[in-house]
Amino acid sequence: MTDRDSDPDRWTESTSDPAEWRNETVRVNGVTLHYVTVPPNPDAVDHPTGTAPLVVLLHGFPEYWYAWRHQLSALAEAGYRVVAPDLRGYNRSSAPRGVDSYRMDELVADVRGLVESRGAPQAFLVGHDFGGLVACTSGSCWLIEHG
Repeated sequence: MTDRDSDPDRWTESTSDPAEWRNETVRVNGVTLHYVTVPPNPDAVDHPTGTAPLVVLLHGFPEYWYAWRHQLSALAEAGYRVVAPDLRGYNRSSAPRGVDSYRMDELVADVRGLVESRGAPQAFLVGHDFGGLVACTSGSCWLIEHG
């Protein structure tokens, strides 16, 4: 973590946010990722395993999880477990020093760690702008490894 973590301009929880939005952190790949998660509507879950599918929303540059605020509740209402992280270096996630800390393989490892931390064998990755590149690369790496 860096001194950025105490920056008062960074987003913090608001009493106007829906009660079901939960702010959490997870330690993966040597960094702490902040994310907002929304549980699925139990009445909408119709999945063979009984567990709602996971959707990970990856923001663009220079945004953070809040870029997905209009999609969070809608996806949860449709029966998905939703996670919207702050990618490394953004908002409330760790901001390691050095350009090498932001290589695509590091970002892919972060996404993988986040998905695994949620107990999901797979996830739908949705990306916008730079997050789209991270989502596409993460999905490609997963396919190469698992066929």
